[in-house]
Amino acid sequence: MSTGFEPVNCKRPNQTLLVAIELSRASQEIVLGAAELAEELSASLLILHVVHERANGACYPRTGAGSSLSTRLEDIAAAMLSVFVDEVRGRKPDLKPLRNARAEVVPGLPGNRICEVAERENVSMIVLGSNGHRGIARLLAGSTAEQVRRTATVPVTTINAGTQLRPSGAPAGRPLADHGPPRSFPA
Repeated sequence: MSTGFEPVNCKRPNQTLLVAIELSRASQEIVLGAAELAEELSASLLILHVVHERANGACYPRTGAGSSLSTRLEDIAAAMLSVFVDEVRGRKPDLKPLRNARAEVVPGLPGNRICEVAERENVSMIVLGSNGHRGIARLLAGSTAEQVRRTATVPVTTINAGTQLRPSGAPAGRPLADHGPPRSFPA
């Protein structure tokens, strides 16, 4: 008896996963998880850092669109992202999507810019870190991950900061945990 459903081949050619990060230690784990997922899907990886800019521009003084201060902050962030990516690559040098990853810094409001870059780059999926806030804490803090989930036109996967993505000793080729606590995988 046929169910009417055909298996889906998730490995499509020329897929790109966008992983949007802060430049923190927890972000290294998120990038490693995104790189493992990209490898499972035979996808490339785009690492994005958004230099946060308040809607009214009051985050730092600006004298115009080409302000030297705004350019300087982006340059500093780009240099920090380069060091960050090199450190992460050093942790998993054999991970092909990580070895070949592109890195980009853009200014703006993170939720908006992540979705804009995802559309511009025609990515297949967005991967974000989540601090794990729930309920009223998420409502009060205003979650970038939540905003991206609501407005993105592609699937969004969140990885809780500090979550072990693949239990120690789990064989390669098993699915990765993408929400909540680590999962156990059958042998």
